[in-house]
Amino acid sequence: MAGGPGAVLRFLFGGQTDILDLARISVPAYAHPMNNQYTAIVKKDGDWWLGWLEEVPGVNAQERTREELICSLQEALRDILELNRTEARQAAKGDYEEVSIAA
Repeated sequence: MAGGPGAVLRFLFGGQTDILDLARISVPAYAHPMNNQYTAIVKKDGDWWLGWLEEVPGVNAQERTREELICSLQEALRDILELNRTEARQAAKGDYEEVSIAA
């Protein structure tokens, strides 16, 4: 599914998929210069809201409210992108170049 305004969050509940255009997972442009929006799968499971990002393994959360879930997913995304960036730079050692590429 193409990401864009109004098509960045899929809400799964009761076997239906609806596109919500009010909740976006956004990170600063430096975190991912070509695309700073990601798709979150969110669903209510009993008293909890569960969610994860399609594009970034390991970014997941559970919270009591949908709003808290979105905030937790944003924070987890920022943390994992920063961790991945730090680890990649440390692995490069010495002289290296960072080049932006588009998917």
